[in-house]
Amino acid sequence: MGRVGVEFYFTGTQRLADDPFRARSVADPYFGALAERKLGRVRLFVNSEKPVEPAPDEIRPARAARRRFDGRWTVDAWAPLDGFVVNAGFRVGF
Repeated sequence: MGRVGVEFYFTGTQRLADDPFRARSVADPYFGALAERKLGRVRLFVNSEKPVEPAPDEIRPARAARRRFDGRWTVDAWAPLDGFVVNAGFRVGF
């Protein structure tokens, strides 16, 4: 016996302050999936999040072409930050 789950979230555009590359962020869809299989007292699971998400530096560069007014070379991070994630594990029932 097993189970499968999916999740989907969506964050729309946001106004960005002090970003030399754009005034608004891009919309960020968030997709994830989970599968679990029961084998006796053990449950095995695999979880993935953002399997089709581009890396943050593919959306826009983090390094500015010149120093900002406060001396920083980078711009503030807004989203997405983590990118594609997969984890797996097991649970044992006692």
